[in-house]
This record gives sequence, structure tokens and C-alpha cells, in this order.
Amino acid sequence: MEFMGIHEVKGDAKGRVGIPKAFRDKLEGAGITELIITTNLEGNLPFVEVVLPEEWQRIIEKLAQEPQFDPMVARFRKIYVLPGQPVPLDTAGRALVPAYHRTWAQLDREIIVTGGNDRFAIWDAALFRQSVNQTAADDFDQVKAVMAPRLR
Repeated sequence: MEFMGIHEVKGDAKGRVGIPKAFRDKLEGAGITELIITTNLEGNLPFVEVVLPEEWQRIIEKLAQEPQFDPMVARFRKIYVLPGQPVPLDTAGRALVPAYHRTWAQLDREIIVTGGNDRFAIWDAALFRQSVNQTAADDFDQVKAVMAPRLR
């Protein structure tokens, strides 16, 4: 399942975030009623990542095969795996983002949901714009130079 695009949505006072209709339609078509929400970083900017349960299970199984005392495995587990939490979609197609995750990602009412192939991200709108501007200013020419040949 592929999620695409940048979607401006609203969050409410209870922490519910509207999932974009294009995403909801795909989820409903696949019979998916629950998502896994976890924390993530891009550079030093926090956001909430949304993973489908089947993909989350695959990540957990692969992680179990890694050396458990490896410092990188421990760090990945602490930042990405431990905060993972199942969240049901309500009848209006919203996900209640837990308080911990809202605080982590500094989510308020202005939210951007971005597609990312088999998962998607929930960003505070201002932090997302900062991330895009930072990437564009810092290294997008380098990113294009590396990625363009790989995608041809």
C-alpha cells in the first residue's frame, strides 16, 4: 500500500488528527482499522510516524534478530520501537494521537500529514516547513546527485 502527497489537516483539542481521505480509502479498502503510531526524527526535528500493523510486525521480527546489546539497536529500540502504540481509527477517519506522541512532535491544530510509501508521517505544520526548508538549503543538490542515478 502506498501513501503519497502532502496534506494539510486539523488536529482537535482531544488530540485527534484527521487522516487524509486518500489514505483512509486505501486503509478501508484493505480492512485496516488500527495503525501503529511511534516517534521519529528527521535531523533534529520530531514527528510522529504511522506504520501499518503488518509492517510493524515485520520490523519487530527483524529487530529481534539483531544483537540486543548493540548500542545502535538499543538506541533504535528506545526512540522508535518503545513508543510504538496501536491506535484505532474512529468512524470519522481520525486517529487519536497519544499525549506522549503529541508532545514529542509538538503537534497543535495545524498539522501536515505526508505520504512515505508504505507509511506516513504526522508533522506540526511549522516543523514540517522548517524540515523542508532545511533540507532544501543544506543538501538537496547532493541528495539529487546520489539518488537520481539510483532511480533511473
